[in-house]
Amino acid sequence: MAPPPTRRRTRGQYMSTERDRFQRIESIFNELSAMSADNPGAIDSRLRQLAHEDPAIADEVRAMLQLDRSERNILDNPAIEIDPQELHEQPLPESIASYTPTRILGEGGMGIVYEAHQRDTNRRVALKIIRTRSIQDKVRKRFQREAQILAKLNHPGIATIYESGTAEDNRTPFVAMELVDGQPIHHYCRQQTPPIDHRVQLLVKVCRAVAYAHSIGIVHRDLKPANILVTTQGEPKVLDFGIAMDMQLDERTMITQTGQLLGTLQYMAPEQVDRTTNESSTRTDVYALGLIAFEILTGTSAHAGRDSSMYELVRSIRDDEPQTLGTHDRALKGDLETIIAKALSREPQRRYPDAGALADDLERYLNHKPIQARPPSTWYQLRKFSQRNPLLVGSVASIMLVLVVAIILIANALR
Repeated sequence: MAPPPTRRRTRGQYMSTERDRFQRIESIFNELSAMSADNPGAIDSRLRQLAHEDPAIADEVRAMLQLDRSERNILDNPAIEIDPQELHEQPLPESIASYTPTRILGEGGMGIVYEAHQRDTNRRVALKIIRTRSIQDKVRKRFQREAQILAKLNHPGIATIYESGTAEDNRTPFVAMELVDGQPIHHYCRQQTPPIDHRVQLLVKVCRAVAYAHSIGIVHRDLKPANILVTTQGEPKVLDFGIAMDMQLDERTMITQTGQLLGTLQYMAPEQVDRTTNESSTRTDVYALGLIAFEILTGTSAHAGRDSSMYELVRSIRDDEPQTLGTHDRALKGDLETIIAKALSREPQRRYPDAGALADDLERYLNHKPIQARPPSTWYQLRKFSQRNPLLVGSVASIMLVLVVAIILIANALR
């Protein structure tokens, strides 16, 4: 006897099922987030129970909890973001390798960043170390990989690495980097209020620095305003390649495991939050540059739900189209809006292939030349609308079909 035919779910049914699933994930995430971090046993017990009931949902919740913790991880955030008043008072080490720490720039659960004096060269540096108690093999490898990637970078728009190694105790890895005296690019634009063209010129310089990294096979994967400092001379510097990906490395050597979310959620591309792919490429950095551009041009985020819950933000990044510049300021309509919209395309293949191509189009805009980007076609916009609103489109199509049939029947009856 032949098996009964499998019924395919409509897109509307699929979206309803996904919505219920997402609501359950958010509910469990909020439940576990409310548990004290001092009682990890209870959290682990709940996750094991959940894994027995639904392994896929358990994986989603576990990834969101990891991401929630990583948002406060010193290795994923530059010291500039941390308020010095919040730092715990503690004695400075007398020496780390050939460096004398002078003050703490920032600290987290896993590491500390010092401002330090290099005795051999009389140079001020930013010295990043891992706390001895936090050293695990995976963390050590990731830290060493950051140093290896940074050592490849030699560009005036990227913070320079001077040295990496292990301190005298043979247990404490360190990286000595250029100490950048500046402020995050969004703070700079908010305080200095430069004209639009000057902001675009800053973006071009940032894109050129990222394009250099792309040209030698490196994807940043965590671009955000706090990782781009504008110096007192008005020059932007890109920092924190801590989770960068070297595209020339064999995939088996990468520290990041498939399905693990790394980066800063507010500036992630859709493919970074999609656990079915979790792929990164130069186009991922282009998306982040588009978000940064939107923020420094408008003062707000292209994602309407940025201040919502973590779950709602993940859903928005995955499912919603980013806002356009013209919705905030009609003066930004036109070529600049088209360029940023292309950088923020949800489908990676519709974005600029790399940061260099984005910089080229921004320079065409500044020089009043025709840009390469084109607004989405009417057909494409209609197709995306129908995908977002399948029930509405289906209902309208049904009504139209009934009207057409009625008109035909009436016409035949009148003959």
